[in-house]
Amino acid sequence: MANLFYFMAKNQYGDEMILSNSPHYEILSIQGLTPAGATINTDTVGLTDGSQFNSSRVGNRNIVITLKYKGDVEKNRIALYKIFKPKQYISLYYSNRSRQVYIEGRVETFDGDLFEQGQKAAISILCPKPYFKGVDTLMTEFSTVAPALTFPVAFPEEGIPFSTLTPYAEKVIINEGDVETGVIIELRARGLVLEPTIYNVLTNELFSIRYEMQEGDIITINTNSGEKGIHLTSDGVQTNIINKVYKGATWFLLRSGDNIFTYNCAFGAENLDVLFYTTPLYEGV
Repeated sequence: MANLFYFMAKNQYGDEMILSNSPHYEILSIQGLTPAGATINTDTVGLTDGSQFNSSRVGNRNIVITLKYKGDVEKNRIALYKIFKPKQYISLYYSNRSRQVYIEGRVETFDGDLFEQGQKAAISILCPKPYFKGVDTLMTEFSTVAPALTFPVAFPEEGIPFSTLTPYAEKVIINEGDVETGVIIELRARGLVLEPTIYNVLTNELFSIRYEMQEGDIITINTNSGEKGIHLTSDGVQTNIINKVYKGATWFLLRSGDNIFTYNCAFGAENLDVLFYTTPLYEGV
């Protein structure tokens, strides 16, 4: 069976270096690819044995790459310096037979003994967001208008519909990752749309926007952690419309597996296309 292991680094300038199966480097180890550790906070309660759970969180991920130089050691070491610059941004791309992922971080240290036989490099990277992201983003589109015309076609006297209107259409949005993740929702108006509302069927949560969309308007909702926001793009101009969000709105999180969504509008549901963009998050590879 072919070896599908692939490991690449990309710096802030877009310079790339493939480290797997390289003629210049031998990967001795990569630490930090398994799930990152969690901090569990507890409180003691009076004279009760043990403690009571309070909260928990996953901390930063620390990835340490240990390499051995091959060929021209000095030349290859300096080439690594250009990619792995201390304190600077770095992204790591990793794939195996099951997953294709990447993660972003900052170079913490670049260490090694220049006078040892068989020189090695130990590169430490700190990733504030501890989950690996899937390389591919899944796009799911649904609309209340479904095409009804198929070919070959014959036209009876009474005519045939070119499309059908399906109110309250539902779609399954699949989160292929290990953990909950946010989503980017794009609302595209093909005509007048009043107060579009997205519903999570399984949790009874909703996200409603008190706004009148015109033909060509695009509203983008981002519920990802650290990126939450909502913007209107109209005639090429982008505007923050957070003040138009209904007070009881929920910034959706997709649980791992199937999530069911639908939408409705005060007017013009047939004029609205809804697109969901999801990027799965993985605890480890």
